[in-house]
Amino acid sequence: MSAGGKGAGAVLGVGALLGLVLATGSAPRLPRSAPAGAAPAAPGARAASAAPAMPTARGRPRPAAGAARAAPAVDPQGMRGLGAADRVLEISTWGRRSTTATARTYVRVGEGWRVLRSAMPAYVGANGLSLPERRVAGDSTTPIGVYGFVFGFGSRPDPGVHGLGWRRLAPTSCWSGRRSDYNRWVERSPCASADESLWPSRRVAYRYAAVIDFNYARPVYGRGSGIFLHEQIGKPTHGCVSLDQGDLLAVLRWITPSTRIVIGPYAWLRSLRSGGPRA
Repeated sequence: MSAGGKGAGAVLGVGALLGLVLATGSAPRLPRSAPAGAAPAAPGARAASAAPAMPTARGRPRPAAGAARAAPAVDPQGMRGLGAADRVLEISTWGRRSTTATARTYVRVGEGWRVLRSAMPAYVGANGLSLPERRVAGDSTTPIGVYGFVFGFGSRPDPGVHGLGWRRLAPTSCWSGRRSDYNRWVERSPCASADESLWPSRRVAYRYAAVIDFNYARPVYGRGSGIFLHEQIGKPTHGCVSLDQGDLLAVLRWITPSTRIVIGPYAWLRSLRSGGPRA
């Protein structure tokens, strides 16, 4: 439309509005605008029902991992390696090279399992996943497998973990990469060159965390150390599993010494139920 046409339309519009005001004594009520970017509500839409009783906590908005398509769930029923576990934290990916994952919590109910908290976006290693026997320290892969938890730790006070214990970070806190005390929390200053100094990550990643029982009971030097469940920093990890703060706190308050974390690609998780090869 030309500039002249726009001007004429504006004059007519003002005249019509003035006539309406004179006739009614008030200006017409205009509809309230929706917030920018808001989508119209779907007909009959209802709020999602809350998950069954599991501690929850409010966190920051979902990081980039939340944008990834959720990996499929695999019910823990019949999975090898769970033993007497009555709670499972499942970390599922689409494939071995995935750097994002989907976390779900399950509780044993009678002879079956019930999902409690589903579709939690997670990050895994920057180079995806690897079988534990093929993993090499520093390769930035998250180990595939079924593991327990050793203890919780962080720069903040214990958020309410049950039965695992909680260790507070200090400037001298190191995770050992030396052969003599491999894959152990140690206090020394300075940290050895092979160690991970935990203190620099105190502001976000290690505010709240838990040690995953990978290569811990009988450490194999060089296979990898310091595999944790910790808070996301907006990108894949060096081999750990990370959740957003709200999900992480809920999980930390829910796990117990008998809880198992099951990490793997969807196909591998299915093989745990079918008795197939560990692919």
